[in-house]
Parts: sequence; structure tokens; C-alpha cells
Amino acid sequence: MVGRDLTARRATEEALRNSENRFRTIVQNADAVIFVLDREGRFELSEGRGLAALGLQSGELVGRSAFDLYRDNADILPALHEALAGRTAKRIVRVGPLVFDTFVTPRLDSARTVTGVIGLANNITARVRAEEALHAANENLERSVRERTAELVEANRLLDQTGEIARVGGWELDLRTAEINWTGATREIHDLDPDFRPTLDTGVSFYAPEAQPLIAAAVQRTTTTGEPFDLELPFITAKGRHLWVRSIGHAYWNSGVIVKLGGVFQDITERRHAEDELRRHRDHLEELVTSRTAEVGASEERFRRAVIAAPFPILLHAEDGAIVQANDTWCSITGYTREELHTIADWTARAYGATAPDLNAYIDGLYALDGPRYEGDYRIRTRTGATRIWELSSAPLGRLPDGRRLVISMALDVTERRRAEDEVRTFAAELENRVHDRTQELSTANERLRELDRLKSEFLSTMSHELRTPLNSIVGFTGILLKELSGPLNPEQVKQLGLVQSSARHLLALINDLLDLSRIESGRIELHPEPFDFAGVIAEVVAFLTPVAHQKALVLRSDCVPGPQPLVGDRRRILQVLLNLVTNAVKFTERGEVVITARVATCQLVVAVRDTGIGIRLDQLPHLFEAFRQLDATAHRHYEGTGLGLHLCRKLLDLLGGAITVESAAGVGSTFTFTLPLAGAPAP
Repeated sequence: MVGRDLTARRATEEALRNSENRFRTIVQNADAVIFVLDREGRFELSEGRGLAALGLQSGELVGRSAFDLYRDNADILPALHEALAGRTAKRIVRVGPLVFDTFVTPRLDSARTVTGVIGLANNITARVRAEEALHAANENLERSVRERTAELVEANRLLDQTGEIARVGGWELDLRTAEINWTGATREIHDLDPDFRPTLDTGVSFYAPEAQPLIAAAVQRTTTTGEPFDLELPFITAKGRHLWVRSIGHAYWNSGVIVKLGGVFQDITERRHAEDELRRHRDHLEELVTSRTAEVGASEERFRRAVIAAPFPILLHAEDGAIVQANDTWCSITGYTREELHTIADWTARAYGATAPDLNAYIDGLYALDGPRYEGDYRIRTRTGATRIWELSSAPLGRLPDGRRLVISMALDVTERRRAEDEVRTFAAELENRVHDRTQELSTANERLRELDRLKSEFLSTMSHELRTPLNSIVGFTGILLKELSGPLNPEQVKQLGLVQSSARHLLALINDLLDLSRIESGRIELHPEPFDFAGVIAEVVAFLTPVAHQKALVLRSDCVPGPQPLVGDRRRILQVLLNLVTNAVKFTERGEVVITARVATCQLVVAVRDTGIGIRLDQLPHLFEAFRQLDATAHRHYEGTGLGLHLCRKLLDLLGGAITVESAAGVGSTFTFTLPLAGAPAP
């Protein structure tokens, strides 16, 4: 097994080196980008000087999907698909204004399985542009030669410009006159002015000191033997810039005698830098491959240990039926040893008995899975004859080194859970029966409560009528006495009769509220809608409560749009609502003002009563409109009241088709707002 692992690793490394040699050949003369994709097309590596032309930094693409980034690129996507299919591809790819000569090859593991893509994109934009410009220049030159010789000068100028763009120049040495001619591009590479007159010695002097003997010897050999040369050497320009240049030279013969030397002079600095960068990235890639190989080995060992020590049963089995691994939990629960479980048939015969053939046919289908499969509950028989319930699921694990497909099957022993679920279902059924019986009892009790509530409402209604009659008499007779129609009264009598009358009116108001509440709850209240002017209702309330407000030094005013405010509704009940709200505002305000506003908005009348009183705490607001609810429920509360007023306001507004809301802050004041539908508005 160790021998096979080393062989596979060496084969992988040899394939990587071969692939990199191909990449190096492609990027010898251009900027390049090396990239590595995983099987899903996500970048694992993106390096090279070519990234800068794309506006990217080294490693910026790692983790991103090439298929998402270049989904609309008809050049690169087919090449990536070919590589993922196991075929090497070469494409000319255009990315915006840039042109890349792209080479992609599949990345293979030791089993020759495609695990991703390794690619190199050589930036040939400058070369393509130079070729296009050169092609245009040649066409111009041919046309000029055909038409007139005078245009040859212009064509040569265009050719020189093309050479400058490509950083490629020419040179010529006349051996008979020792005169050297350089093209404009050659002078530009040297950082020299056009009027500089070079000699052989000055030309050699621009090379780095260690390179001067090499170029001088090469020129001498070509001069004497005609042997051409092609050298790449370090170079220092007139401005001190350090470059790498490629110098090509060959001899021109005349009657068997060498009369001239000529050649090409090219700035290859960027290419050399790209090669250096590629070399560094290759070394880095080798380190990554070595590191990843070690990680894979460690990961496999961790996986093996995790499988063996897992707290739930796990079985690894191959498509030929061989059991590759049965973990400790599988053996401990079933009671069978690994030596007894060589094949799936051994396992199913022991665990499933007569149904084993059907299970074997089902298991054969697992090897074609392309994803996890939940298989449900199975009853197995252990060595002791006990029955256990296992919840099984399986998933593919790829292929073994020999090519066999591998599947992992995992189980959860749910025997106790299923028994508990059966007990829960039984208990739930019993509970449902008990709930049904209890519901019947509660339904009967609710019927009795509704009847008692109806009798209570009738009682309150009857008692309210019985109590109002004598109270009205008390209020009336005390009023007659206070007017001294039956004779004069002393101050103490006036005071005592005033207290009697005030208490009687308070009690009468309470009884009226109880009577209204009883009528509403019993559904016997009657509304009498009629057209009326709401402005008159406001004026009536202000007039009624102004004396009370003046006694407390409060300002009571209305802030409404001048003119009538026509409304259709039960005027007495609407007056009751507004009077109740304004009375509360005056009662709970010690200084400041109480303001009534009314406006029309979206087919409804919006009325607000704002005060600067004690306000309401936030935690009290949810209970504000409950019946008999007193926010100050202490035995010595400062403000009198029954707790029915706001509850009745809400009930009456509900009947009138309106609504009521409140905004308040403790110590600042409150604003009660209610709405009423205008005549002709749709019913809520």
C-alpha cells in the first residue's frame, strides 16, 4: 500500500512538472496569469503579473467561481469545460480590451481522476496590437511601393513606430566602413537621442560588465566565421536603467566575403520578469502540492479514526460487496466481529434473515448514488437474537484506488426513541380524549356563565331604573331647597344640602353608566342617527365645563375649523363621548390647558382632546379602556371615578362605527383621539 501511494504521488508530481514546462513555453515572451480551479470551478490559486492588467491583485480571485465571473465569455468557458472533461485546451480569450493566449489542462489525482483545472493565461495584448499595427504598416508599405517611391519614407517611419511599440529594433554593422546604423526603436531602448552616432565599442559598452565579453566574442565569431548568435543579456541604458535585452545577429555575404552584420535588438525585460514570476509561482505551487499531499494523508487518517471511533454505527462497503470497514459501534451493537463481516451478504444474512436477498438488491442500487439518501427505519437482528430499529442513510464516497465505487452507510439506533414515540402517541390519544371530555364540560359551563351574565345584565338594568327614580327626586328636591323656595337656609344647611346634591348626582352618573353598560352588553341599546352640527356639540361641552375649568384656573378652548361641521349620528351618544373625555381631561389637569380639535380626513371626522395633566404611564396604557379599571387603585386615591367612562366611550364608538386611541406621557399630558364616519362614507 505504501509503494502504491509513493508511485501515485510521484506520477502526480511528474505530471505537474510536465504541465508547468508547457506553461513556461507559452509565457516566455509575455505577461502571464497562473490559475488553479477546483472541480466546481472555484479559484484555488491566482498569481502572475497579468493580474495587474485585469485590475486584480495576487490571490484576489481565490474562492470565487470562474463560471460566475466569466459566464458571458464564450472563449474561456468552453476551454474550462474541456479541461474538466479531461482534455487539454488552448484558446485565444478576450477580456474587455485585453487578449490572452490561454492554455488549460486537467488537474489529475493519483487515480487519474479530474480534480480541477490548471491554467496559464499569457497576456498577448501588446503583441496582438503590434501584429495588427505591423500588418497595417506592411499593407501601407506594399501600397506605397506600388504607387510611388516617395511614400517609402513614410512607410519606414510607421515601421519604426511599430518597432518602438513592440520594443523591437534593428541594427546593422558595415564591416567595410565600420559604420553602425540603429533603428529608432534601438536608440529608444538605449535611452539615446536620435543624433547619437554609435560605434562598435560604444555599442558593446552598454551591456553589463559581466555580459560585455560574451557579446564581443559573439560579434567576433560572426565576423570571422559567419556563425549567427542569439543572446539574452543584462543591459544598462544611457540613463542607468537595468534591462534584459535579446540581441540577434547574422552575417551578410558578398562573393564569399562577409561584408555586413545585422540583426534584431529587443527589450525582453518584462518577459524575463514574467519568467521569474512564473518560476516563483511554480516553486510555490510545488510547495502547495507537497503540503496538500501531506494534508490529504493526514485527513485520510483522521477520517479513518473518526469512522472507527464514531458513537453511531458506520459501514464502508464497495460495489463488489466487500465490507471495507465496520466501526466499533456497529460491532458492539450487533455483537458481530469484523472477521464475521467480510461482505454485505454476510451482514444481511445475519441481520435480516429471509428478507436478505431483497435487501442485497436494494444495496446494489446504492453504488449508483450521486448524493446522500435517507433510507428510513430497518429492523435488524443482533447476535443475541434481539431486534433493534436502525434509521439508515447512505452516501457515495467516490472510488477506491482500484476503481471500485465506495459507499458509506450510517445508522442511528432509534429503538428506544421509537418505543417512546409509541408511548407518546398512546398518551396523546388518551390526552385528546380527556381534552374532548373537558371541552364538553367547559362548553356546558360557558353556557351557564353566559346565562348568568344575561341575568346579571337584566338585574343591573332593573336595579338602575329602580335607583334612578328616588335619586332624581333627591336631586330635584335638594335643588328646590337650595333655591330657598321653601324658606331661607343658614350657611350650614346650604353646605350640607350641597353635599347631598353632589353625592346624589355622582351616584346618578354611576347608575347611568351602569345602565348604559348593561344595555350595551345585553345588546338592547338603541341608537338614533340624525343629521346635526358637530361644532354645536363642541360648543355645548365647552360651555358646560368652562365653570369647572375656571375653578381650577385652567384654559378650556376648542381649536377647530370655523363654520359648521355636519355629521349624521346619535347626537346624544356622541355628546356623551366628548363630554366624558373632556371631563376626564379637566379632572386630571392641575395647570395648563385642555384643547379640543376637530378636522376632516379621508371620509371621517377626527376629534382630539389634549391636556397638560398628569399623563399615563406606559405600563398602564394597555388597561386604560377596561371596565371598572382605576389606574390609581389605592385606598386613598386623589381622583374620584368608577372606571367606566373610557370603557363606555370605546363601546359607544364601536357602535357608532368609530374608534378611539390615546397617546400619553407621565407628567406631560395625554391626547385622546376618536374618529367618526362622515355622512355618505362607507361603513367600516
